[in-house]
Amino acid sequence: MIIIKNAFSMTIIFFLYFMPFLFFPLDINYFNTLNLTWLIPNVSIYYLGSVIAFIFITTSIFTIIKYEKINNNYLFALILNLLSNWLYNFMLYEINNLLLFIISIISILISTLYLFIETKKINNKLSYMIIFYLFWLVYNIIIFTFTWFLN
Repeated sequence: MIIIKNAFSMTIIFFLYFMPFLFFPLDINYFNTLNLTWLIPNVSIYYLGSVIAFIFITTSIFTIIKYEKINNNYLFALILNLLSNWLYNFMLYEINNLLLFIISIISILISTLYLFIETKKINNKLSYMIIFYLFWLVYNIIIFTFTWFLN
């Protein structure tokens, strides 16, 4: 029963990060009109990287919420990070604006750095699970900035 409860809780946290992909799905027509850089992989590989990043950050958040005493700063960092992530897909697939999309990725990077710092204060080892997500965000900033300059 505890395993099912833990799996359900982790699924909810993962869903909170993956929810924007469901509400603001990939607009393939807009995506195909962009002059994409060679740095962008196949769409399925790109989304696989996102899923892996979300699994790492979800595991870190779940473990901290379950086993550690969290404070208001951590909760604020977590909510800020979730809101930034929801803004991410909205800017690209609903508004269709690359510059706003890049700005939203930068806001995610800043909020994730804040979440990393707050996580490090609570549990040093779990903070390292967020590093893959930080690298993924930097990669996104690079590829979409190149794409913005190409367009």
